[in-house]
Amino acid sequence: MAKLSIYNEIVDEETKVMLQDWCGTDGVCFKDIHEFLNSMEDDDKEIDLHLHCPGGDCIEGWAIYDALRTSGKHITATIDGECASMATIILLAAPKERRFGNKNARLCIHNPCVNFIDLCSTERLTADELEQLKTKLTAQQLSLVEEQNKILDLYVERTGSDRGALQSLMNEDKYVDMEKAIELGFISATVEPNTASKKPHKSKFEKIPEI
Repeated sequence: MAKLSIYNEIVDEETKVMLQDWCGTDGVCFKDIHEFLNSMEDDDKEIDLHLHCPGGDCIEGWAIYDALRTSGKHITATIDGECASMATIILLAAPKERRFGNKNARLCIHNPCVNFIDLCSTERLTADELEQLKTKLTAQQLSLVEEQNKILDLYVERTGSDRGALQSLMNEDKYVDMEKAIELGFISATVEPNTASKKPHKSKFEKIPEI
């Protein structure tokens, strides 16, 4: 079994390089997952996927999801801490019965968004410039609506939950606990603690019974 941990923001390859060079931080891109899959032995059919990820780039996230779904591997996914945004898409690469979460983990689904829109490059806008701006904004809006429906389609397919309930939660953009994640079908169960139970301590001075 190969262990795959996604513990950083999902970014494109160029942004990952920039983060490493300028900020000293890291990200996860499609290329990382592609290389991970290529490094697996042919006879290794199991992937143990662990997520502690705030989400990130939609295009990279979908590419990672597709790569995992078409890998021919049996995937088990566990939410170790945070699973938000596009990380929830990657979670769904595993079948429902093999999706789990630690008891104190949390999950967040929300509508796709853009980080920044440059509304204008000048202080004054003509009627033509406003019309061009309106056209750009309309195109961006339609693109976001399309992405939102694409995400909802997958959520419904892979969780079995009601579309309206999912959309309502996406509108709220808030974290939910693992009980709610089970209710919605994102995971099937929480991970039970597996540390050894305390055993009675035997004193080295205890008298050995005579035979």
